[in-house]
Amino acid sequence: METDLYRPRLHFTPERYFINDPNGLLYDGEKWHLFAQHLAYSFSEGEKHWYHAVSHDLVHWEYLPIALYPDELGQIFSGSAVCDEHNTSGFGEAGRPPIVAMFTHHGASQQQSIAYSTDGIHFTKYAGNPVISNTEKVDFRDPKMIWNPILRCWTVVVAAGDHVEFFASPDLIHWEQTGVFYAEDPDFKGVWECPDLFVLKDQDGTEHWVLIVSLVEEWDKAKIKTCYHIGEFDGKTFSVESGRPHRLDEGWDNYASVSFYGAPDGGIVLLGWNMIWSYFFWVPTDRFRGLYTLPRICSLRKCGAETLLCQLPYPTVKEQFEEPVAIADTLSLHTETFKITLTAAGDFLLCLKTAEGAMLKIGLQGDTLTFDRTDCTAFIPDQKLRDFVSRSECARKMQEECHLEVYFDVCTCEIFADEGSIAMTNLVYPPASFTEVTVTGDAQAVFSKIKA
Repeated sequence: METDLYRPRLHFTPERYFINDPNGLLYDGEKWHLFAQHLAYSFSEGEKHWYHAVSHDLVHWEYLPIALYPDELGQIFSGSAVCDEHNTSGFGEAGRPPIVAMFTHHGASQQQSIAYSTDGIHFTKYAGNPVISNTEKVDFRDPKMIWNPILRCWTVVVAAGDHVEFFASPDLIHWEQTGVFYAEDPDFKGVWECPDLFVLKDQDGTEHWVLIVSLVEEWDKAKIKTCYHIGEFDGKTFSVESGRPHRLDEGWDNYASVSFYGAPDGGIVLLGWNMIWSYFFWVPTDRFRGLYTLPRICSLRKCGAETLLCQLPYPTVKEQFEEPVAIADTLSLHTETFKITLTAAGDFLLCLKTAEGAMLKIGLQGDTLTFDRTDCTAFIPDQKLRDFVSRSECARKMQEECHLEVYFDVCTCEIFADEGSIAMTNLVYPPASFTEVTVTGDAQAVFSKIKA
C-alpha cells in the first residue's frame, strides 16, 4: 500500500514517479517555471519526458501537463529555456513573446532541438529539428542558453564529453560554434554534464563569469560532483582566471545544479537535483522518487586570493518558518521540517536523535566541518558504498566566528556556512523521526519550526 513516505514540505517533488535533472528553469515576469527530466510511468525505467510545474514563490508549486514527449528523434533529455522577449525566433503570436526551450534529443545520437510556447503550457516542437546536429560525439547534451550581452545575441553552452562547446545565434534557430573550453586541472576528468554560465559581481563590484559543470568519473562508486570555475567570457568562449575549480556543494546529494533564466533584478537562483545516481534506486520512498534542493540565491565573495561562489536559500524559503527559540543544550522536536541557526567561536557538535538512539551529527573540529549520517543510510544495500557515503566533510578555514544555517526537511538536510561559501547537501532517511536536538561545544543555536 502506498503511503507517500518521506515526502518533504519545502523541497519540490513530482506528484508521482521519477525526476532527475532540473530543466528549462525560467522566470517569465510573473511565475517561476520548473521543467524536469521525468519518467512518466515508472520509478526507474522508460523514456525521458519534460515534467512541468509553476510557482509564485519557489516554495509552493502547481503541477502542469507534461511539456515535452519523446518522438521519432528520441527521448527528451536535459536542456534550458528562455523568454524570447523581442521575438527573435519569430515564434511569438499576437504580441505574445514565446518561451523557447532547447533540449537534447537522445536517439541514434545526441542532438540539440527546440520547442516553443506562447501560453507557457503547451509546446510545439520546431519542424526543422535538430538545430544543432551531431552524428559523431557520443556525449553531446544538456544545452544551457543565455543572452550574450557582449555579442548581443543568444549563446548556448553544450556538454561534449570532457569539455563544453559554445554556439551563438541571432534567432535561437541558426547556430554557429564560437569556442570550446577544457579544464586544465588533471583531476577534473570524466564526462561533463549540465553546464551553466552566468555573470556576477563580487563585493568590490568586479564582474566575474561563472561556469558550472557536473562531472561523472564513476557512476557506481559515487564519484560524481558539481563544480564551478571562476573566469572570463569574451562572448565566444570561457577562460579561467586562476586556481582550481571548486565544489559547488560539499555533500553527496546535489547534482546538475543550474540557474533560472530571467530571475528578478538580474539575480542568479540555482536549483539542483537533491540525489545521486549511485543509490537513487534504493531510496525508501514509494509514490515518488527524486527531489530538488532549496532554491539558492547566489553571490560572489573574495576570500584571500580566491573568488568564491556563495549560496543561501532564497528569501521566500526563510519566510516559511516561525520565530526562533533558543536551544539550551537540548530541545524536544515535534516537527520533521525545521531550521537551526548556529553561531560558534570554536568546535561544536549538533546532534539530531531518534527515540531509539539513531543520530545525525553535524560538527566543526578545527577547520573541518563534518556531516555524519551513518545511522540514516541503511537503505543502501551495498556496504562498501554505504560506508563511503556515510560522511561528508569540508576542510577549509572559515571566518573566526562560524555562522551556520541548517535546513532539515523530512528526508534531506542542507547546510550553509561561512556566508554561504560552503554548502553541504545530504539525503537523510532515519529509521524513525528525530525527537531531540542537542548542541555541545562553543556554540549558540536557535530553532525554528515550519509554519502550520
